[in-house]
Amino acid sequence: MRSNGYFKLRRILLTICDVLIVMLAYSAALILRYEYGFSSFIPYLNHMNIILPVVVIIHLLFFIIFQINRSLWQFVSVDEALRIVLAIIISNVCVYFYFQIENHYILRYSVLIIATVFIIAGMLGIRIVYRYLRLQKKAMFKSEKAIIIGAGVAGSILHSEIRNNSNYNTKVVGYIDDASYKKGSSINGYRILGTTDELVKLKSKYKFTLAFIAIPSASKSELKSILNKCQKANLKTKLMNISEVSDKISKIRDVNIDDLLGRGEVELDNLTINDYLAGRVVLITGAGGSIGSELCRQIIKFNPKQMIMLDNYENNLYNLQMEFEMLKRTEMSYNDIDLKYIITSITEEKAIKRIFNEYHPNVVYHAAAHKHVPLMESVPREAIFNNVYGTYNVINACIAAKVTKFILISSDKAVNPTNVMGATKRMVELMVQAMKDNGVTTLTAVRFGNVLNSNGSVIPLFKKQIETTGVITITDPKIQRYFMTIPEAAQLVLQAGVYAKNGEIFVLDMGKPVLILDLAINLIKLSGLKPYEDIKIEFIGLRPGEKMYEELAYDLNKFHKTKNNLIYIADPENVDNETYINAVKKLIANLDKTVNINDELLKFIAEDFSGAKNDLSKS
Repeated sequence: MRSNGYFKLRRILLTICDVLIVMLAYSAALILRYEYGFSSFIPYLNHMNIILPVVVIIHLLFFIIFQINRSLWQFVSVDEALRIVLAIIISNVCVYFYFQIENHYILRYSVLIIATVFIIAGMLGIRIVYRYLRLQKKAMFKSEKAIIIGAGVAGSILHSEIRNNSNYNTKVVGYIDDASYKKGSSINGYRILGTTDELVKLKSKYKFTLAFIAIPSASKSELKSILNKCQKANLKTKLMNISEVSDKISKIRDVNIDDLLGRGEVELDNLTINDYLAGRVVLITGAGGSIGSELCRQIIKFNPKQMIMLDNYENNLYNLQMEFEMLKRTEMSYNDIDLKYIITSITEEKAIKRIFNEYHPNVVYHAAAHKHVPLMESVPREAIFNNVYGTYNVINACIAAKVTKFILISSDKAVNPTNVMGATKRMVELMVQAMKDNGVTTLTAVRFGNVLNSNGSVIPLFKKQIETTGVITITDPKIQRYFMTIPEAAQLVLQAGVYAKNGEIFVLDMGKPVLILDLAINLIKLSGLKPYEDIKIEFIGLRPGEKMYEELAYDLNKFHKTKNNLIYIADPENVDNETYINAVKKLIANLDKTVNINDELLKFIAEDFSGAKNDLSKS
């Protein structure tokens, strides 16, 4: 850490350097003006003791006013250059008028013009040379070669930061841009080498191993295309964070798997969502989880009167509380929203009733659930008690408190379930349809598949395996899943709430299913490593209750599109309330007596609760 004394000494030395440049510039100007004639130069020598002090004092005065030597030379910029030029011009104008008033005509205006040019050239030149030498010195210790994809303003900002920031062990060899007419041009002395289609060839020629993508205007599909080309060239890839781009600073992040999905932007009807959320009291169960917390982030944008966040795990809820407290400091409009954080379990019937009676929510999003498939296979009692009995408590509390809308977060594992977690989700979907005719609360469910980077999903697991063991484990090379991003899922849940009438199951369009093996390979490549060489991939076989393929619906022909092309809807099934609820109560009451809960659970959901077998029993 350099002391204040160092910087004071530095300013003094830089000021002395600038003064010497001024003195030399005036001497050179006079010599040049009088064409090296010694006899013509003698009057200047005779008046040196008068001229030089005045010239130096006036220049020093304006150097101080314009704070010329308070800025660091390593960051000399256009603004700095303009300040220097302005200070020099004003100084020399003052020198001219001073000697005119004092009737010293030795300094003719031609001498002043020449001196001004020399001073500007000298002061700017020494700073530019200093900066160049400093950057070259930094570059000597940077070993990794990189290219910047995007020859625009963002790319230039990013390049400047990489050059000046010693935290980057990277030197840029040039730019890549798909506007072919730019090829051969240069930015800050660095050439535009070609297009992304030429990455493999250019990598071989210039030996770069890292690509920075700096294209804020790129759509998701365009970004996916660029990332695929980077993968083919086996380039480690990083993204300039679009939300952080400014004229002074940029943020770099690693590429995420969701960048490779290339899905279009979710289009929401914000007006209709605003109609049922703005000014309302909204309660979110499981608020600390991946989906629950993102729902909170999306809901707060619609200015509810009060948002109640309920979770039984204090760490997650605490993190969410800290996040919103920081948000309130930057977004003053959110200070009018009353935020409540409550620690309790949905299985605590009395606690849930007390919370609903105290806050009287208008809308409830039910995201609380045990969701990890292999773990729930070993503790089926806990899965049923939390997911089924807990949901029953919440729905009853909604009806008693006259909540307007209840939206259940379900899963594609509820379709033809082969595991405990999926079976419990199927049970609560049936519960929504059984209890829909309560005359008070609109009940609905939203079903979707796996969410990228959510707690317990494969992506965080794969990342940890890459960092620690060097081996990624996959159950089967053919296993595939539907995926969407956390924000996508939360936004579509909010939109589905608009369409809810009573008892429907909404299914979100998850796009095409993705091979888990492809996900692993892409993640390895994005880390700058080679699959099967740097990182091994092992297949360990399907786990208990795990499917090879997931399904989003029993019969897609029974689903139809809503106004949003990413949301489908199925009409409610005919589930008898009394028959179903009695069966649920009986199952829960006998949990401790049941020998094989897994088998009993699968038998339960195959039962006829309407007088005709439901879809599951036919499958």
